[in-house]
Amino acid sequence: MRSTENRADKWLKLTEEVFDFATYASIHFKNTKDKMVKIQILMTLGANFTLKDQTLTLTPNEWLIPIAEGYPALEKSYLNVRTNKNSTSTDKEMLFDKIFQSWYPGLESN
Repeated sequence: MRSTENRADKWLKLTEEVFDFATYASIHFKNTKDKMVKIQILMTLGANFTLKDQTLTLTPNEWLIPIAEGYPALEKSYLNVRTNKNSTSTDKEMLFDKIFQSWYPGLESN
């Protein structure tokens, strides 16, 4: 049981770190003057960097691909619920819960 608990703790910590990175990396990149911080952010994003005509391209790390592919639909769902003036707060809470569950499918299963 302790081994399972340790794995769950590590998974949760990693999930929080990925979420924080995905949420704040752009802000940190824009606001820092520290080149090492910028390099670390870029290295976390991917590899095979190419700079051509002042445009940086890279091969994204595997863990970023599902985020990039799934984000537009997820954001649309979230904004639809958030801006729906006809829904009660209870309705919105239930709809948000469905959206949040889609962010971590299978988490509740054993």
